[in-house]
Amino acid sequence: MKRGTGASVVRTSRIPIAGGELEYSVTGRADAPVLLLLADETKLPDEAQRTFCREAAVRYQHAVPQAKVRMIPDSLHLLMVTHPQETVKAIDEFLHS
Repeated sequence: MKRGTGASVVRTSRIPIAGGELEYSVTGRADAPVLLLLADETKLPDEAQRTFCREAAVRYQHAVPQAKVRMIPDSLHLLMVTHPQETVKAIDEFLHS
């Protein structure tokens, strides 16, 4: 995996959620490889939660454009616990791509 010498960045975003906003910051190197590994949103109990997760992933991708996104099918929030083999495989593929 190649790493560049890009400048450090901090991006702060706000996500509107029911009853307010969630504020988060993304800090790191502008050119560092990033894997965004997601649980399966279809396993969430309601559409509001599914929408929140989709929007959060899109906003993260906007803040960190070099991020590669993978979803582990049939996994839940703690995908490294519920699907350890699939999680390790996804990380291994990312590290060797």
